[in-house]
Amino acid sequence: MSTHNPYPGGPGKRAAKQGRRPPRLRAEFDAFAVNRARLDEDADERRREDEAFTHYAQARRRGDRIEEKRDAALAALDRRRQLILTAAEEKLDGVRDEQARALAAVHKRSGGHRSTREVAVLFALPIPHVRPLLRRDRDRDTRPIDNSGGDNNGGTEDGTEVAADGEPGTPPTAGSTA
Repeated sequence: MSTHNPYPGGPGKRAAKQGRRPPRLRAEFDAFAVNRARLDEDADERRREDEAFTHYAQARRRGDRIEEKRDAALAALDRRRQLILTAAEEKLDGVRDEQARALAAVHKRSGGHRSTREVAVLFALPIPHVRPLLRRDRDRDTRPIDNSGGDNNGGTEDGTEVAADGEPGTPPTAGSTA
């Protein structure tokens, strides 16, 4: 039986030759080994950086979604706040009209006339608060009456809408909500 030895000179000869590289080859081999180690380190570093980039991008997207939800909620709250303020201001306006009428009734009482100072003392209000209320009632009483036939709501008696430019439009139809 003949065995073919791929290593001429015996199996131990190749192993011995590998350890005995010429100095030039040994230096080149060592340089390749250093480069390979550096590339392996660089690849590991790149992999760690890529993972960090991915984590950062995911966190940023989550943060963007949180900010969008926050901004939408705050906008809804602002709209709600404005509605509440408007409704409260309308109610307060009615209350101020009532206060103005009450102060004016005392101010203009029959048989005489109480001064602004006396009205302020009676209601325990500072004079600077009484004057605007009395003026409010006086202005309400002296408003000119609109004889144009309008209903003061943008329409006329026949139901014709009046546009912002003062030109009458067409009367609303039976099914319209004018």
